[in-house]
Amino acid sequence: MKTSIINGSEVSRLSVAIQSAGSLAELFLLQLRLSSGLTTKKRFLNLPVRVLVRRSLCEIICRNNLNGIVVEIQDPEHLTDLCSEEQDYLRQNLNHLLFAGAEVYADDVSPAWMKTLSGRKLPLSGMKVSRQQFLSQIDNYTFSHPRLHPSSDSATCLVAEGIETPEQCMLAIMLGFTHGQGWLWPANVWRFVLERSS
Repeated sequence: MKTSIINGSEVSRLSVAIQSAGSLAELFLLQLRLSSGLTTKKRFLNLPVRVLVRRSLCEIICRNNLNGIVVEIQDPEHLTDLCSEEQDYLRQNLNHLLFAGAEVYADDVSPAWMKTLSGRKLPLSGMKVSRQQFLSQIDNYTFSHPRLHPSSDSATCLVAEGIETPEQCMLAIMLGFTHGQGWLWPANVWRFVLERSS
């Protein structure tokens, strides 16, 4: 039988990562319970990749009714750090979240990340572009309609955050965003662009 010796700093770093993921899952569950009954609108709650790759944590989360919950992958840039086994766990766990009633969005993605995420074939309900990313790209027309990238799933919602002027709202619609979040285009105004265009 082989034994491996791990030095103290590696054990400490490993236990902090595990504790941190567990603590974040507990925080998610606390937010879920505290926000229950406060609104009939969608509730957006963040989870990092390090929680979403852990089967045991996702199983605990999925024991709850997740209808009306949008789970946002808060650090999609860490998806490229995953080994193939972790990618498989991530796909399985995202499917479990969807089955439990949640929607799953990648948060704060850039046009380049949209292409990357589309290529990974993750079961995503949507992708969100931050206000800063949206405003920095509108002059360059980096985003394009009808889907921001042809390889993306047509069921994927594309959300522009920080829509605060009529001009920004119209520009987001013209650039192919299906949803907006902000003072002018609130999160509960869902899918009106697609309904108007059909």
